[in-house]
Amino acid sequence: DNGDTINGPANDYWFDYEESGYKDGFFIIPMSYDTNIYYLMHSKLYNDPIAVRQGFRDIMYSKVDMSLNNGLGRVVEKNVILMSDIRFERSCAVRHGNGRDWWYIVPHDLKPYYYRFLITPEGIQGPYEQYDPNKLIDSTKGSNHISKFSPDGKKFIHYHATLGVWVYDFDRCTGEVSNPIHIPFPTPLPFTGGWSGYNFEVSPNSRFLYIVVQGFTQIIQYDLLADDILASGLTVSTYDGFVHWGGQA
Repeated sequence: DNGDTINGPANDYWFDYEESGYKDGFFIIPMSYDTNIYYLMHSKLYNDPIAVRQGFRDIMYSKVDMSLNNGLGRVVEKNVILMSDIRFERSCAVRHGNGRDWWYIVPHDLKPYYYRFLITPEGIQGPYEQYDPNKLIDSTKGSNHISKFSPDGKKFIHYHATLGVWVYDFDRCTGEVSNPIHIPFPTPLPFTGGWSGYNFEVSPNSRFLYIVVQGFTQIIQYDLLADDILASGLTVSTYDGFVHWGGQA
């Protein structure tokens, strides 16, 4: 109930979830203090016809109480803006070290900052800002970033489509990142599109990082427990030239 217009209606400048094409960063966070309460974290994608770019501008949340509406649930808070009019990247969340609360992490798109919000039984606190001089910026390729946590929450991994991947230690009690390790993409780029890699995943045991690189042609594995993570890189898959019915690799 009351779930209409979540994220707002689409128009010439704002796009809803389905039209944005950005799936990462939209997710539901369950509250352990009350199994009926869920937070939907979401964002609007702003299309600037002058700059010919797209980017997230508003960080929002909606709150759902599943105990209402005869157990079908009701949106009790909708499209609440946490931050507005900033360019930011795809966000992610991880459970707090206390096992109850959650951290919601939002990297800035064009500046060396990370923003974090703390979700508790009292509501959402923040934003708290952390400056990171190691966070490189490519203003010509903005908005093609991905951030994820390792399953155990000890590593925060930030991916940039042209500049590489950064692996951080993450403190689940303070919400801060530290000890960045930069993993650059292999060069030269094998195609003219300008994007070297696209996406990554971490193994269920939180030990191995898998990065797709070289225009989707390779998957490289890194050992996150190694003394030298960068040196542990091992190519585990190479594209064999197969093209499926849709015409893509």
